[in-house]
Amino acid sequence: MAGTVQKVFENNRQFMGFFLELWTHASRNEKVRLATIAPYRRYQDIFAALIRRGIDEGTLAPVDADAAGQMLLSLSSGLFLQASLDPGSADWGKVLQESINILLNGLGKEG
Repeated sequence: MAGTVQKVFENNRQFMGFFLELWTHASRNEKVRLATIAPYRRYQDIFAALIRRGIDEGTLAPVDADAAGQMLLSLSSGLFLQASLDPGSADWGKVLQESINILLNGLGKEG
């Protein structure tokens, strides 16, 4: 799962400035906001489905998969914003990967 999120992050790196402008415009225009929120909801659903699969497989502890999906989306969005503002200060794909690993270890089911 972490690898999938990292690919999404890296594949959209060139659009960071655009996303900042879009988020600003979406905060002021309801039509733009509704169009902008749809992809976020899709990603949240994808993350939640991956978490449900981990729960079903027994590799993740039983948690609210929708809330965990939202948490992963929020983490990704926050890191994306940080990378937009300070792109050279870190390997942001690696930071995202490590952050998700930390979270998943916390969600991991103890043997």
